[in-house]
Amino acid sequence: MKIMKQLLGATLAVLLAHSASATTLAEIDAAAASLQDLSEQLPLTQRVSVFVREPSRGYGMYEERENAVFRAGEPIVTYVEPVGYGWNEAPDGRHELAFDVDLKLFTGEGELATEQEGFLQYRAASRKKNLEFSLDLTLTLNEAPAGSYTVEYTVHDRSSGESSSFRQDFEIAD
Repeated sequence: MKIMKQLLGATLAVLLAHSASATTLAEIDAAAASLQDLSEQLPLTQRVSVFVREPSRGYGMYEERENAVFRAGEPIVTYVEPVGYGWNEAPDGRHELAFDVDLKLFTGEGELATEQEGFLQYRAASRKKNLEFSLDLTLTLNEAPAGSYTVEYTVHDRSSGESSSFRQDFEIAD
């Protein structure tokens, strides 16, 4: 939490310091490098993890669902914004993101109904170490009986070696 406050404070300081004067590209690049350094000190976690109406159209471009009640067979889409992830350097000079996501599904009574390692594997390369990144996780339960459930996703950052889990409660309607 301390690093997150530093990151927000640094962002605010940069904005305030340059709001009254002209900003150069070099100043913007220096501020971005500072934010990147702070971001890399964060432990892997999720800034946002919400059920959405449909897959996102990109970072921050999602419509949150009004509720967590789904019909059997309806896609259960979760929008996730990981933070604190690492990067690997590719031989061609680009930077690589690498995530694996595991899934565990629990009944309303807390019993493990199913699990799947490697539910999602995501790899991407970029010329920049992007601070804004999102994932869409889509779960479809065709045969699940009506009732309450909890899904637990574990995000593994293959670049940093860190993992982080989060849970979401939902319901399958009659």
